Formats: sequence, C-alpha cells, structure tokens
Amino acid sequence: MQDITQWFFKECDGLLWGELVKPSALTMMDAMKAIQLLDPKMDTGILTNFKSPYTFRPEDRLIPEELCWIMDNMTALEISWYRGATLCQSVYTCLYYHNLHLTDPSFVTRQLTQEDLLLSQILRAYLLLYCKTIDLVYTELAKGNIIEGEDCWLDHYGLPIKVNDDVEAIIEFANETLVWLENVKTNPLDGFGDQMINRLVFRRNYLRYLDCATSVDISLEQTLLVMQMVAQDTCPSAIQPSEITRLGFDPKVPSYLRQSMPLPEFRQPTFKQSWECMMNMIEELLHVERLMATGDWIQWKSRFTAFCYESHQGNRNIDRLVREAILYECGNRNEVVTMLGTLDGMADAPNMQQLKTWRALITKDILMDLIVPLHNPPRQRRNLISLSTQLQHRTMTGNRLATQYGFSPIVASVLEIFRLDCLLEAALSAIGLNLIHFSEEREVWWWISEIATTRASAPVASLSFKAIWAQTWAYIASAMQNLLILVPLPFDDSALSKPRFVLRHKHLVHATHATGDSTTNIDLIPKYEKWISQRRQLDRKQGSCGLKEVAKLFREARESLGGLLLQQTRNLRAASRIVSLQQALEHNIRLIDKLGTEQNLMWDLKMNDREGRWIMLLLATNTASLNE
Repeated sequence: MQDITQWFFKECDGLLWGELVKPSALTMMDAMKAIQLLDPKMDTGILTNFKSPYTFRPEDRLIPEELCWIMDNMTALEISWYRGATLCQSVYTCLYYHNLHLTDPSFVTRQLTQEDLLLSQILRAYLLLYCKTIDLVYTELAKGNIIEGEDCWLDHYGLPIKVNDDVEAIIEFANETLVWLENVKTNPLDGFGDQMINRLVFRRNYLRYLDCATSVDISLEQTLLVMQMVAQDTCPSAIQPSEITRLGFDPKVPSYLRQSMPLPEFRQPTFKQSWECMMNMIEELLHVERLMATGDWIQWKSRFTAFCYESHQGNRNIDRLVREAILYECGNRNEVVTMLGTLDGMADAPNMQQLKTWRALITKDILMDLIVPLHNPPRQRRNLISLSTQLQHRTMTGNRLATQYGFSPIVASVLEIFRLDCLLEAALSAIGLNLIHFSEEREVWWWISEIATTRASAPVASLSFKAIWAQTWAYIASAMQNLLILVPLPFDDSALSKPRFVLRHKHLVHATHATGDSTTNIDLIPKYEKWISQRRQLDRKQGSCGLKEVAKLFREARESLGGLLLQQTRNLRAASRIVSLQQALEHNIRLIDKLGTEQNLMWDLKMNDREGRWIMLLLATNTASLNE
C-alpha cells in the first residue's frame, strides 16, 4: 500500500485552521462518519500496540499497602465517571471490575497463607460492594433525571452493569470480612488494617445508602455520619505500586471497544482529591437528609410555592425577591423604588395588559438569572446566552413602554446590566470549558473587554459584587490584549475570517426586532469591523504599552478581587474562584517583575491553567525545556 501521508500534508498546507475541503457530493453525514478515520480516540486500527505485553492475574499475591492503593485507584476512577468521563475511560479500566469471580480463593492454584486468604476476601468484599455501587448509581442516573452526554455518560458498550447478587447478601459478606479483619489485626497488617477497615466501612455504608435512598420513611443520617467519620480518618495511599499491582488497571480499554463519538478529555483526580470529593458529597447528602427530616419533597414543593405567592403588605414574596435583585444593582435606590411603585400602580389599571406581561416576564428572567449557578458548566453557558437575548428583548420593550407611558427608563437600564452580566459570564465560561483555540485568544479577550468596560461604565452606578467583578475583568482583558501582542502565542492568528467570527458569536450578531418596531439599535453586539479596527490599533501601539503597564493592570485587578473576597466569605464557590484567579494574577505579576522584558517570557501551553482561573500563565523562556 502506498504511503500518502506526506502528500496529504502538503495538499493541506493551504488550508486555514478549521477549514475543510470536500466535493459537493460529500454530505455532512458522510463527513461526520469520516471524522472517525485516523482518530486514535475512535479508530483503533491506527494503534501500534493493541494490548499490554503483560498478563493480568487477579490471583497474584498482594500486600496490604498495595490493596489500599487498588481501592483508592478504583475510587478515583469512580469519581472520574461522576465528573463526566465515560465508563470505558474510568470504571472499565479496572480489570478487577470485569473479573470479579476470579478473586475467589477457589480459583487460586498456589498454596495460600492465612494472610493471603484474608487479603483475598477483603479484595472480593470490596469488589462486590464497588460493582453493586456502580450498578445502583447507573440505575439511578438512567431514570432520566440528568442529561446524558452533559451531566454524565451512560453508554455501557454492551458490557453488563448489573450485579445479580442481592444488596443484603453483599453487605453480610462485607460484615463477615470486617469481623475477621478486626480479629486478626496483628503485625502483618499493622498500619494498614485500620485503613482497609475504613475503606470497607465507607463502601458498605455507601451501598446501604444507595439501596435505601428511595425510601422516604427511612432516615439515613446515621449511615452518612459513619461514612463522614471514616472518610476523615482515611489516609489516601501514597505508595508506588508494583508492576503486578498496576496490571490490574489498563488505560487502553477504550481502544478495545467501539466508540460512537470522540471520547472527552480524561483527567483522573488524585487519591487525595477523590476522598475530598467523597467528603463533599457526604456533606451535601447530609444537608438533604436534614431537610427531608422536616418534610418530604411534595411538602417542600408546596411550601416553596406558597412562599413565592404569599403576600406581605400587598406584595408577593416572589415580587419582593425580584425587587431586591433590581435594587441591589442600583446606586440610586430611591429613584428605583419610586419607579417600581409607579409601575405597580399603572399595572393595576385597566387596559395595561402589555405592561403586566412585561412585568411578569421580568420576574421570570431575573429568577432564572438567580438559579443559573445551580446548573452544570455547559448548561450554564447555554442558559446565559439564551437569557441575555431575553433580557435584551425586555430592555427594548421597557424603553418603548417608558416612551409610550412617560415613566423613567431606569428599570430598563438595570435589565441591560443583567444582560451584560450574562454575556460576561458566558464569554468567561467559554474559556473555562476549553472552547477557545489559541488562534482566537485575542478576539475573545477583545470581546470580554468590550462587555466588561460597557458594564463598568453603565449609567446606573452600582457597587454590587457583579459590578466590581466586571471592573476586574476590564482590567484583566485590557492587560491580556496587550500581553498577547508583547508575548505572542506560537500560533498564526493573522488569517482573519468574518464567517468564523459570525459563527462564534452567532447568538449575538443578528439584529433584534422588537414588537411594533422595524429595527432596534443594540448598544453592544460583536461587530467584525470593530474588532478588526481595534486589533489594528493595538498592533500599531505595540511599543506604547510595555510590561509595566500590563503588571499595573494585573495589580488593579488583584486589588479588586481582594475586596470581593471579603464579600464572599460565606459563598465557598465564589471564594474559590476568586482565590484561584488571584493566584494566577500573582504568578504573572511576579514573573513580569522578575524578568522585566518580553524576550524572556513565553506562554505555558502545557499547564492546565484554565479551570477556575481563565487566564493563561506565563513562563520564563529558560524553563521552556520543562514544558516539553
């Protein structure tokens, strides 16, 4: 067969990044099928080694510390699945999972000592608990309360998930193992006997919780408290496993199975991170148990609905919540209070159906904005983009109604602020979700700068968290735009494309029409011509803004974050984002101050620096070898 690799690469030299050449007869369906070819994630035919040169033998002798390592590695793979990895990348890579019966001592041909028998039973008990746990979790996720491919992956690749053993029988076997382990904790198991007990007790109680969680009349708080106690007392394994131990896990399992879609990027957490995730999960489940102790879900739903529509001094609680959200973003609260009172009076008048509808839609949109953080990151971004469009419509309608009925348009101005906040978070989440190619970095930072600057200079003065957050990103975006000129990325971003620009901003670039209007001008939409103009201006001013100015902007952003951190001490998620961003800024400031010239700087493209930090990290050029 003729090798056409070099010819193919040569013919593709003229293509820009992201472009595809295809004959007119090639349909998009054909193109999607062709994507699988030569993709190592899907086309296993291009792999040079299909299997490990070693043979996995579950009957091989293990020592206690290696058994703890196996348990922790299985937990880390389980957490990876919960976080969004496929089963074939995570749980299925544990070969013990597929060979549960081979851990039975009856399959072992060599002479077993008392310790060998005990360790074999511990491993078998743990595997039974683990496999049944995966079975129950999968069954719960498959009920349709989550979105497959976004919250998790449920493709089982035709391999059996279900474990036929009864939960009570498995728990009884685990209890017998625990009794044996408690009675023979002698010198051979010193230091690891307690650790194996902790892991078995945790896994046993987790299975018991999953089995009984659907029974609303059973309190499982005590079960969770025991899990919490043993998790806090568990020390993650820190040994270097032997080759025999590693053979129990095969990372090439995905290549043995047929893939229907490209596999997502796989990141296995460390053992310490896995146990921290388990403890966080227990904390959340304890909160649920304590809430359920005061009433079942139907009662809570009824209470929440009653609370929302309960009136206090003529105002429903849901309206009061929306009013507070609007007032929180306003500097002149008196004007807004007066305006909202005027709207209440006008909405109660006859022939004001349009105004009533507008008020109801505002309430719905603001409440949606408040609950967006409860979604997972991909859904957050989609909801933010959708919500920004809806708020844009409410703003335009509010301005038109203000002109029609002669009231102040300040409420519409506040809605525009909410829209800008949605756009900013959507743009930042695109970076956090790794949706930005390096050749698009400058364009994305320009757009973030446009949003943040517009938000920071809004006519409605505000000192809210989101206002300071936007000002912080105005500093960072300005610094990043200049820094990307001083320290260019090793990617050619000079080939600009309007179709690609429109595709990235497809939800925002089209003109919006309001009811009764032919066209409505929008204050902030991404315009290709404006981006090109400002890009050229920055290129011409390359020498006017040096690293000192960049460091100054980073410092201003860091100071703003310090004030925000004091406001968010009780919001752990927001505080974690702020601290992570502060660390990234501090890293870049310290490196700029130390090296002083852009010739000594480069970008750290290998470091996974985007999760929670959003900005790329700098690296000294003399440490480039560490990055290879």
